[in-house]
Amino acid sequence: MIDLPKLFADVFDPQPGETALVLVDMPHGHLNDTPDWAERRAMASRWHSALEMFGQHRGFRVLPLVTYPATGAHNASLPPEGMLGDAATPLGTLAEQATLVLALTQFSASAPLIEWTARQPNLRAASMPMVAPAMEATALAADYAEIARSCA
Repeated sequence: MIDLPKLFADVFDPQPGETALVLVDMPHGHLNDTPDWAERRAMASRWHSALEMFGQHRGFRVLPLVTYPATGAHNASLPPEGMLGDAATPLGTLAEQATLVLALTQFSASAPLIEWTARQPNLRAASMPMVAPAMEATALAADYAEIARSCA
């Protein structure tokens, strides 16, 4: 089983006072759900819970899990609003609150997240389209601190 707190610490190193946001895209209309997509949403929920626990330990805040209607294309503009629980909330407002965004999505959010980071200099973001639970035992389980040391 992956050590999520270690992954979060090694890759993102969230600090006291920061705010994390986890995004997940949702099937709708002609964008039919798939078993892999459903697993990814469950993975996002699990990661969100682990990030909340890690935040309590480290002193950073984690916003509630945010969903938004899938764009249907990689790097397409995100919709103006997402769902924060049962409430529609402007995604841009959430981006302004966050210093760390994790997007576990079906369709890549890299381009819009890069735009967010350009407007918010203290924001860092990770777009993880098509990430799958099986990757937790392989690529995501790598020792990123050791990788960083070897690349320095």
